[in-house]
Amino acid sequence: MDIYKDELSEFISNHPLRVFCPKTSWQILIPMAIGLAHSGLTFARTEGEVSYSPESLEERIESSGIEITESTAENFPSGSSPSWTFFAWSDPDKQMLSLNTAAIRKLLSLKTCPKLPRGITPQTVHALFLAHEWFHLFIERIEKPLEWIELSESERIIVEEMSARIFSVLILGVPHSPLFLDRLLIQSFPS
Repeated sequence: MDIYKDELSEFISNHPLRVFCPKTSWQILIPMAIGLAHSGLTFARTEGEVSYSPESLEERIESSGIEITESTAENFPSGSSPSWTFFAWSDPDKQMLSLNTAAIRKLLSLKTCPKLPRGITPQTVHALFLAHEWFHLFIERIEKPLEWIELSESERIIVEEMSARIFSVLILGVPHSPLFLDRLLIQSFPS
């Protein structure tokens, strides 16, 4: 997982909450995020499963009692590029995930959207969003390292976001960066 350290440092340095995190804390945030992602894998996998296909991931999520709903608002917000939450979000109180499949389809059809790498299908992109949000639903049930209580709320949010990104590529066995979806969004909506 050391291969992700530079990318995750980039994630922290570009995150809006970074201003609330002392630079010295970065050295503990990245290993913590990697550890939480692996704890998430242990929590999420059923016996014998190493990774899931996009189709079997959806079945696994639903078998854990989580409802998956679809949003079909395909018109992107005007004036700025859409945020991550326009494409997928979770509601811990309702144990529900929502995936904006129409917007994801539209994103992938944009002329500015880069060509998907070999082995990545539109279904894989859907599943990466889904896996990321699923992680947010069960993170409270994962055992945290002792250092967790010493983190500020901003640091916890950043660690959780990094963990969800790592978890999503690992649970699906996607051989790409945990920042794959972030880059896809950035490249599709250039400033």
